[in-house]
Amino acid sequence: FLKIEYSVDDNYIYLPKYNLGIEVNPVSTHSVDVGKLGLSSKNYHQEKSLLVEEKGVGLIQFYDADYHDARRFEVFKEQLKALVSNKTKIGARECLVQPIDAKSSNQFLNKYHFQGMERSSSTRYGLYYGKNLVGVLTLGKSRYTKDEFEIVRYCIDPNIVVMGGFSKLFTYALKDIKTGSKIISYMDLNKRLRASNVYEKHGFQFDGLTKPDYVWVKRYGTETLSRYNTTKSKLVSEGYDASKSEIEIMRERGYFRVFGSGSKRYVFVVS
Repeated sequence: FLKIEYSVDDNYIYLPKYNLGIEVNPVSTHSVDVGKLGLSSKNYHQEKSLLVEEKGVGLIQFYDADYHDARRFEVFKEQLKALVSNKTKIGARECLVQPIDAKSSNQFLNKYHFQGMERSSSTRYGLYYGKNLVGVLTLGKSRYTKDEFEIVRYCIDPNIVVMGGFSKLFTYALKDIKTGSKIISYMDLNKRLRASNVYEKHGFQFDGLTKPDYVWVKRYGTETLSRYNTTKSKLVSEGYDASKSEIEIMRERGYFRVFGSGSKRYVFVVS
């Protein structure tokens, strides 16, 4: 659906003009449970993402679940189309920031963000160019640490270049946060359109890598289950053998684990 100069090496597509790579990760060869055809390391996708980042290249790790999820696949196509579009360029000073409701935020995120909507935020801010919503920043209580706040989503319409967009949204959000507070954010390594990121440009400190998470995928099907839906206690409550592990039960059901790339964690201390 796009006419872009590219090269292909096995399951890797490289778009040199945009410093962007796309790796296609089918469960049949990218699971640690498949055997000789699969992967030997749970860290494979994370290591690949970090390696290309060092080379100044963005990398989209494209999994079976991304293809079979209609919304995520539309986001993927929208992002690629935006690469070659004649983008509107505006300055953040031409925009206004205001709180927005969950419905408006999630509609925007479902259209433009790979991870889509979220329910964890307590505050949501919209960046408006005239009457058009062009960016969203959402914050809530930190989900995985004891810190006070977490940036849950940040997203800009990929068809528009908003110079200073993150800074304007974040500065507005900081008005409601007391000095000394810590703000955590996670930068997903699975879907990187570029090697650089806004956090390192705006005073956030790198605070380590998260371990690669995994999902269970039917090898010869489209069904994908998160590990939170397949804990041993949940499986046992559904009638599966309590003497077996989660892995044993799921493998017997025809599912295989596919590990992602994890995230980079960043911390910002409000001064």
